[in-house]
Amino acid sequence: MEDLTRFAGFQLEFNPSTLEIDTGNEFVFDRSIRYGKDIKPVLYCPNQVKPYSPIYMTDILKKAPSEANNLLEKYNLMFSLVLLPSLKIGDEFVKTTGHYHPPIPGTTLGYPEVYTQLFGTLLLLLQRRSVADPQKILDFKIFEMTPGFVITIPPNYAHCLVNPTNEPALMAGLYGKSFKPDYSMTFDRHGLAYYILSGEDGKTIRTKPNLAYPYHPMIEYVNNLEGTYFSPDYYNQPIWTSFMLHSENYAFLTDPKAAKKKFPDWM
Repeated sequence: MEDLTRFAGFQLEFNPSTLEIDTGNEFVFDRSIRYGKDIKPVLYCPNQVKPYSPIYMTDILKKAPSEANNLLEKYNLMFSLVLLPSLKIGDEFVKTTGHYHPPIPGTTLGYPEVYTQLFGTLLLLLQRRSVADPQKILDFKIFEMTPGFVITIPPNYAHCLVNPTNEPALMAGLYGKSFKPDYSMTFDRHGLAYYILSGEDGKTIRTKPNLAYPYHPMIEYVNNLEGTYFSPDYYNQPIWTSFMLHSENYAFLTDPKAAKKKFPDWM
């Protein structure tokens, strides 16, 4: 078992061989599985996935200490883990379905989110669409997530996780619980604007434009978050720890006034 407590902010052990997690008695997660049939609409080679082949897992927090439960309820938030095994579907590395978030009521700001990496390496793909013309993709960014990495996902960005490695990868997210993800555009366009594929040698990574999009912004690989909207408030703390210590700073994830203050000129 790998002890991930220092990255998670609570007791968490992970077995990379069995993909099981152990959080002791105070935390309880409920695991759900995404199968091939669930992710088929967004795949580069949809005919190469079996309908009931497990693709990735989501563990939603169902029980936590009372103080944590009270804070999550106060800010109407959820906390969950996402686990991607080492897997390829044809030439495409395993990925999550990818989706947008609907606007926070009373704003044009899609619900933000906060991510952190716990084990392994993931690529986080973000594409932002125009509020005035949702069919127009304004930019496309890729971030490499390694253990301890924390990032704020600003409004109106679709997000997708890709595991391009030979080991499983586990991350965590904090987000509002009163909305449902919007899969309509990623399903209609068969994924995000770019696919992440293996190279001809089977080891390297290459990107391939998704031709269902009429325009493909240049990919920006982002290494430094400082001074950007992607920057977290607390670089050196797990998001669970910072949420427990500074929960009021996470109000922007669900509260319209806090969101407008956090993203004052966001379009």
